[in-house]
Amino acid sequence: MKFSKPVQLFALSALVLMMAVSATALFAGHDTPPDARNFQCTTVTLAPGQSQTVAIPYSSKDYYLKMMLEGAGADGVKMEVFTSEQNAKGTGPVGLGTFNKFEPAHSKVWEGRFLFSDIIYVRLTNTTNAPVTVRLCSYERLWFPPPTPIPPTPVPRIELPPDEDGES
Repeated sequence: MKFSKPVQLFALSALVLMMAVSATALFAGHDTPPDARNFQCTTVTLAPGQSQTVAIPYSSKDYYLKMMLEGAGADGVKMEVFTSEQNAKGTGPVGLGTFNKFEPAHSKVWEGRFLFSDIIYVRLTNTTNAPVTVRLCSYERLWFPPPTPIPPTPVPRIELPPDEDGES
C-alpha cells in the first residue's frame, strides 16, 4: 500500500515525536541537563560480598563526568572510581560515590573531571548480607572554565619628596 507524501511526512513526524517522548521517559527522574551527552545506564545484580567492575568511557578534559547509583539496596553498595592506570595497577581509587543530600533521588553520586580521555572503571561491591540490584547511570557535561579574571587596577605612582641629602 502506498501513502501520499503528506501522510508519509506525518507518520515520520509522529515517529520522531514518539522517540523524543520515549527518551524523555527514559531519562525521567534523572537530573540530566539538556547539554548532557553519552548518557548510559547499567543494571548490576550483586550477591553478598560480590564485586563487579563497570567500564565507562570518558571523552575529554572539556567535560566532567557524573555517575549516579540507584536502587533499593544501593546504600549497602560501595562505589569506587578508578582511572585505567589505577585499575591496571590495582592502586586505590580516585574517588568514592557518596550520598548527596541535594540529590536524594540517587543513593550515591560521584562527579569529576580528568585531564585526558580514558576509560573510567567503577567497582561496585555489595557490603550487605543479601543480594542487591542497582543501576549505575552516567553522563558527560561540558565543563565551563571560570570567567577570565579582571586585571588588577593599576596603582598610580606616588612621587616622594627628595630626602634631606637630595636623593629621592
